[in-house]
Amino acid sequence: MMQFQPDYKPVLHWNTRMANEPFGAAKKKKMAVAIARQFAVDWWRIQTGRIQPEDVGLRVEFPSAYATRALREGRVSKVYA
Repeated sequence: MMQFQPDYKPVLHWNTRMANEPFGAAKKKKMAVAIARQFAVDWWRIQTGRIQPEDVGLRVEFPSAYATRALREGRVSKVYA
């Protein structure tokens, strides 16, 4: 998550915490679980149409061939690029 979604709000929060205080193995596990839980909630909100991925800082990029085919078949209404 931290590498591929650096603008995601929970990742930004934990990056600032990591910069300000010492981190051991237990704290890193806690961070990973917290980000995963928040992602699960945000993904549910995205799938139910309550929010857009951009609202929480997620970048959604499909391979161009998949996006073009999905748009043509009517499976998506917006292509994220």
